[in-house]
Amino acid sequence: MIQKLSLFHQSLIHNTVIKLISVQYTENPWDYHEIFGDFNRIYIIYDGTCNFLNRDENITINKNSGIFIASGINFHCVSRGSFKKLSLHFRIELPTGEDIFQIQNIKKFYIPDKKKLFIPHTSAIALCKNTNSLDVFRITGLLYNLLSENISGSFDIKKHFFLTQKYAEVFKYTRENYSAETSIKSIAARMYKSSAGFSRDFKRDIGLSPKKFFFRQLMLRAKYLLNATDKKIKEIAADLKFTDEYYFSRIFRQHTGFSPTEYRRKTQ
Repeated sequence: MIQKLSLFHQSLIHNTVIKLISVQYTENPWDYHEIFGDFNRIYIIYDGTCNFLNRDENITINKNSGIFIASGINFHCVSRGSFKKLSLHFRIELPTGEDIFQIQNIKKFYIPDKKKLFIPHTSAIALCKNTNSLDVFRITGLLYNLLSENISGSFDIKKHFFLTQKYAEVFKYTRENYSAETSIKSIAARMYKSSAGFSRDFKRDIGLSPKKFFFRQLMLRAKYLLNATDKKIKEIAADLKFTDEYYFSRIFRQHTGFSPTEYRRKTQ
């Protein structure tokens, strides 16, 4: 008997996007407070001890173990003694722009199974020195392992599959065209609908108006560029087609409470 992967599962694989924002290996002590970000974090400790604290928990991580921290969690971290670590910052996004780890009932702050969350010390150093490209695949596998360990029955996969199919053209356009100039009218035309009809259907299905959805995607892209690149604020504003860096900074502050420069500093 020959069995093929269903179109449903093919679409799920094709439309789930891993965004690896940064990978860093460091040997410096840590004493940071009020860390936050719109991306998930994995820290793997190779030497020393580190305390991670959030509002409800205090977790101690020792040598040769790690911790997962979901996006949106504010935390502090303080190391003791000699300290070596690998940091992974990432998002795993559905076509709707949602990070899978933000879904309800997924663990947000915990020590995963070491067998599923570990990269050898030598591989971590080689990866960050760009001497072994194959270790990129090791990280991808690690992230999918983490996802499979956390995903629960509360996640309605088929609902997301339906939305992916229905709004494929919209999601494709927003992935390829992050622009402050995007208009609802131009997107509705791609769906062969009036602006009013498209807005009504989109809000019913997605839970956000098109305007709020596109703005959220635009801000996520801005945050990604601030975290994953060394581009100047002026360059990012131009990439996203804002009229100038001052208008971009004002809109960004209204959305996050921070200027782009402050956000970049607080989320590193």
